Amino acid sequence: MEGIPGFDKLFQKLLDNSCSHEEVEKLIDMLSSPELPPEIKRVIEQQLADPVSKDEVGQELRLRYEEGLNEILSKQRHIQVTSIHEHRRTHNIWKYAAACIFLVVTIYWLYPKGKTRKTSSAINTATLAYNNPDHRKPVLTLADGSRIELDSAKKGLLTVQASTEVMQTDSGRLFYKTVDTGTTKILYNTLSTPIGVQYAIQLPDGSNVWLNAASSIRFPTRFAGNERSVQLTGEACFEVTPDAGKPFRVNTGKTCVEVLGTLFNLKAYEEDDFERATLLQGAVRIIKGTNKALLNPGQAALLNNGSEEILVRDVDAEEEVAWKNGMFRFSATDLKLIMREISRWYNVDVRYEGDVSRKYITGEAPRSTSLSELLEVLKLNHVHLRIEGRTIIVKE
Repeated sequence: MEGIPGFDKLFQKLLDNSCSHEEVEKLIDMLSSPELPPEIKRVIEQQLADPVSKDEVGQELRLRYEEGLNEILSKQRHIQVTSIHEHRRTHNIWKYAAACIFLVVTIYWLYPKGKTRKTSSAINTATLAYNNPDHRKPVLTLADGSRIELDSAKKGLLTVQASTEVMQTDSGRLFYKTVDTGTTKILYNTLSTPIGVQYAIQLPDGSNVWLNAASSIRFPTRFAGNERSVQLTGEACFEVTPDAGKPFRVNTGKTCVEVLGTLFNLKAYEEDDFERATLLQGAVRIIKGTNKALLNPGQAALLNNGSEEILVRDVDAEEEVAWKNGMFRFSATDLKLIMREISRWYNVDVRYEGDVSRKYITGEAPRSTSLSELLEVLKLNHVHLRIEGRTIIVKE
């Protein structure tokens, strides 16, 4: 194409999700040119008229192009009729077009094809140096108060406590195994994760727990009696081994979640105004003071820390556990809640200037995204912020 050699080829590669980072940067440079010719519109229209991707990510990408293009064309038609400064304003319109397409390029860059919707039952337990500048590790605190730092260097048997062996698997998961040592003594352990680090554990009954950043779980080295009880602060996803004779209970100090065998997520950070329990499979009973509620799959219970009220509503359960699968995922989510997630994951402080209580964001990004990239996406969503050291200031 005369005037913009290679643009149509790069644009096609963008839609095919085959652009390298260098090619994306070249495309952005082209779109930043002060003299973008009208032929760019033709290239975009041609590409949109011939869909190249049928998967969910491609459809979402295409929808964003169409919305941006429609708005651009609408503005352009209005200007052609009413403006006596057509050249200057048309230049501004194409700057707007470049900004819209740059947003899509950013989305493409952060959400590679085939990765955005991928789910997994495992947590990547690698410590991210940027998130965790002090290189802190998950810690297992034993009954005698001694502490074991958990990292990828330690594999196999870590310790023996009463009738339980404690091991770390090759995949970086804590594993408890009951053995016959001639004692029935029950000891309690606590697994804690620092900011920016997640960890997974298999409890003595075979139940799996994925622990989010800045969280802890206290549990016995073996479950005795007629129930299985653990204590949680922070957030965890539980996959409970069925045992009709021993209901599984998670206590937060304010709420109790009771199950027989199920998959659910419980979010109970002390600094949050609400605790939140979300059911993916099975059934759970929520107990708060004298109130009780039964959840069905796809429902969440919101629990106000200042009362015994239990509010049940339908939710996107997969969104609730996106963190377990290495993603940030938000759907019309309050900006302050998003910033708390960012604070816990990237080890930064957040301060507000003015009222941001009516700002809601929809979108998703891998948790491997750098903080600077994520903040740029927020800025494109009209979030005004600046960074001072390790503090993010969000402005009205």
